[in-house]
Amino acid sequence: MKKYGYLTDRFKEQSPVFQVVTATVMLMILITVPVLHADIKELKNDGYIEGGSAYYQQGFVAGEIMAAKFTADPADYPYQLTMVRVLVGDGGMGGTTGAFVLHIWEDTGATAPGTALITPESFQLTAGFWNEITLPTPIAVTSGDVRVGLEFFLDPPPSFFRDADGNITPHYNFIFAVPGGWFYAEDLGLQGDWILRIRIDTGGTSPTATPALPTNTPPPFPTHTPFPTGTAAPTYTQLPTNTPLPTNTGLPTGSASPSSTPSAPPTDTPVATSTALPPSPTPTAPETPWVELWMPSHYFTPGDPCALNAMIHNPGDPIQNCRLIVFLILGDGVWFWPTWGENLNSQLMTIDSGLNTVMIIPEFLWPTGAGSYSPILFIGAVTDSGYWNFLAIPDIWNFGFGE
Repeated sequence: MKKYGYLTDRFKEQSPVFQVVTATVMLMILITVPVLHADIKELKNDGYIEGGSAYYQQGFVAGEIMAAKFTADPADYPYQLTMVRVLVGDGGMGGTTGAFVLHIWEDTGATAPGTALITPESFQLTAGFWNEITLPTPIAVTSGDVRVGLEFFLDPPPSFFRDADGNITPHYNFIFAVPGGWFYAEDLGLQGDWILRIRIDTGGTSPTATPALPTNTPPPFPTHTPFPTGTAAPTYTQLPTNTPLPTNTGLPTGSASPSSTPSAPPTDTPVATSTALPPSPTPTAPETPWVELWMPSHYFTPGDPCALNAMIHNPGDPIQNCRLIVFLILGDGVWFWPTWGENLNSQLMTIDSGLNTVMIIPEFLWPTGAGSYSPILFIGAVTDSGYWNFLAIPDIWNFGFGE
């Protein structure tokens, strides 16, 4: 671990500072608490108890991943993985929102995860609450372990908690570090389990096979749009640093593009959660401007219409001298609109009040003989003219194609 000493410094335990979550914060979001039926179980590694304390973990940077492994009882197979639950904080009184990308893999017992079970999807999470992510399509698990990870879109806050019981389950908690890759969390100095849980349905429903991810062949793009071809296939352990967000969730404002340089040593801060923390599955629409990317589909086959629009919603006054940035992430490559070159590019513009629609790719029909590829990501954001600050909440559109 000497080589990665800066990582252990970044995540090591330090003097605790207590944080109290008040009833005022609790009432920010109204919820209906779900009832667990006899065939619904919650899998967890942590020993956190409602009303107890937990440690708020700093030290992450954008592009890094907090992850945990889950093992069901032998009698519970096969099961359907239906929900991910995570306790989110910001080191203060809560309320900070952040964007995170959800990953779910098979876990083979190695430091790095196995086969991806879903296409990575982005969600907005809110500090000071239990956040629940209901999977639109449950994952059928017939045997073995799964690993769930949440990737940081921007530098924290917000961040996550680990329990305060002084124990960590060996080889069940993980950190994907930038740089460095996958580590067991205990090897970076953590002394508690991530407060990250999953819900499974063991009701005996016959699981369906999880669709295989498309094979990695370069995508076809319209001839009038010079996108690159032949890019290496993406991996599921290293998504790009600026991981985007879906259209159905608002995204946080942020700072300039994050650096992979390690941040200052963290303070692993305990928080007294004296009140129950409700989930925030459906945040309200943001009051700040936000970007919404749109394509006709998330998956294209020959003959399907394909296009890309960027819609900028501005509920306030016009914004002068700002930049619309749209870029494509395919494997290890990044290409920027409007030139679709590999160097940072954008369009200087004024965002009027209300809805502003910019056509990024004109409509065309998806060609035949292109093979298949997934996932491919478009990201849209608005910054000031110097690229220093986000002026609108970014967005992501993830898609793929096949025959």
